[in-house]
Amino acid sequence: MNTNIITFDEFKKFFPKPQKNSRLNKKINFNWEIAELSVSDEYSLYSNKLNFTYDKGFELLTFYDSKKDFEFSILPNLNGDKQLYLSARNAGQFFYAQKITKNMIGGALIGKGDFRRFDDYDLTIKVKILASIKKLSL
Repeated sequence: MNTNIITFDEFKKFFPKPQKNSRLNKKINFNWEIAELSVSDEYSLYSNKLNFTYDKGFELLTFYDSKKDFEFSILPNLNGDKQLYLSARNAGQFFYAQKITKNMIGGALIGKGDFRRFDDYDLTIKVKILASIKKLSL
């Protein structure tokens, strides 16, 4: 699937959450390319790719833009569990898009955690603002 431009709020409406569909019983391989993902009036991500494999739960999910300004992935471990990874070069825009805060400008963030379902995960995010590091647990 290809999309030229979409806002982040619209993207979230379409973002796959198939575990809520109890009738879904087939394996799905999905690829979506988005030319521009508008996060705010001042910030967009370009040449974005969303790929996932779903079979009674996410086996694998990756989302990233061409500059790797934002990356999100759910990757399997050797033991069968799944890990969450998140990175953003502009933490302020990430928190703005997630409606967490509008008061942060810039910064970088890295997140890592355990994934079970979209409504059941552990994620620790570290935010680096200039010379300081702040740790948040969501």
